[in-house]
This record gives sequence, structure tokens and C-alpha cells, in this order.
Amino acid sequence: MKSKATDWDGVPLLLTVRELQELFGFPRDFSYKLMHVRGRRIGGKLMIRKETLKEFLEENPLAA
Repeated sequence: MKSKATDWDGVPLLLTVRELQELFGFPRDFSYKLMHVRGRRIGGKLMIRKETLKEFLEENPLAA
């Protein structure tokens, strides 16, 4: 299991639902909702770009 992210340099460019949970501590249901709103399906997996996640967290500070 990966440790929680302490800065953006260690975050992959594309994140899966599991990585959102492991790196940021987001609950499973929140991670899936975020993916459906801001993410994309790539190769059968729901993924979100690191930059999109950063923008979301800046716009919604209570989500962090």
C-alpha cells in the first residue's frame, strides 16, 4: 500500500479510484462520485488527471 501524498511531486499524472483512496484518504463513494464528475474512462478504468484533481480541491477546499 502506498503512503499518503505529502506533496504533489509524488502524485502520478493519472490517478485511479484506489489511488485517490490511498494517497488522499478519500472515501470510496466520494472517489467514485468525483470520477464520474471530473474523471474519464481510460482503458476500462476510471481515471482523473492530477491537474484536474488539484483544480477541484482549490475550488472545493472543504473536500480536502
